[in-house]
Amino acid sequence: RASPSSLDESKLDGFAPLKEIDHSAIFGPGLAPSSLTVSSVKPSAEEGIAPAETVQSFVCREPMLDSSGRMAGYEFMLRKSPRNKVRLETRAVLRLYDEVLLHNMIDMEIGRLLGSRLAFVGISPASIGCRLFEDLPKKGVVLVIRPALELIEQPEEMLAHLKARKEEGFLIALEDFPDVPEMRRFLQVADLAIIDVSSEDSQRLRHMVDSLCSQYPGIKLIAKNVESTEAYEACRKLHFNYFQGPFLTRLEELEQPKVSANHIRLFDLLNLIQKDADITELVNVFKLDPMLTYKFLRYINSAGGGL
Repeated sequence: RASPSSLDESKLDGFAPLKEIDHSAIFGPGLAPSSLTVSSVKPSAEEGIAPAETVQSFVCREPMLDSSGRMAGYEFMLRKSPRNKVRLETRAVLRLYDEVLLHNMIDMEIGRLLGSRLAFVGISPASIGCRLFEDLPKKGVVLVIRPALELIEQPEEMLAHLKARKEEGFLIALEDFPDVPEMRRFLQVADLAIIDVSSEDSQRLRHMVDSLCSQYPGIKLIAKNVESTEAYEACRKLHFNYFQGPFLTRLEELEQPKVSANHIRLFDLLNLIQKDADITELVNVFKLDPMLTYKFLRYINSAGGGL
């Protein structure tokens, strides 16, 4: 489940404190520094969209875990405003949305926000030749091409664009790709393949994983739409490398750090001391927590207290 992000960098880590993870051993060094935005773009008439329509989008992000259960990165996407009535039916509209997302990613300086975590950016095949990639950070940024099946409509042109993006330093992920011979050239270029595990039974899923790993030994696999911790464990056994889905939100809610009442009173006490509060105010805090009084008396009567 994706969640809207704002300009505040702290919002990026809003689910739970993120653990830094260095992916240099797999993909090379992490990103280099950024912030989040809300975009309102009015498409031009020449793109085949009514000029009166305004495309209002919020940048959203969906977390992704690695096989060890650590936060590996985020996929960034646009969430349309509910008031927007533009239908995503034409390639011109898809390119427009891709450009809005890329502009946001550039303005955000995404590398500074993510550090060594990965940034997954979903784009349509129609935008793979976009010039905006020149200004986007390269290392640690994964271009998620969806639906990848459209690549085979113009195979030579699309393959040239993919190779160019990869030479620039981007990582390439393919999603919604058919099991056809025409797709093999693209999978050979790809660094990652995304599989919707919610739509496949276990036997079919195992066959897909085995087939991909045998034909493309270096490719990394992403399990998408993992709906439960049980499904997560099952996908781990199938040697998926990354995991994305509704179960992550529940997992992160369970992992939210909790501050005990004792710690809160201790912080209150320290704040009062720093403000040179009256002794009566300090006594009132101690009265709220007998254990705090006991520990304090034990400390001042210890050898460390000079007695």
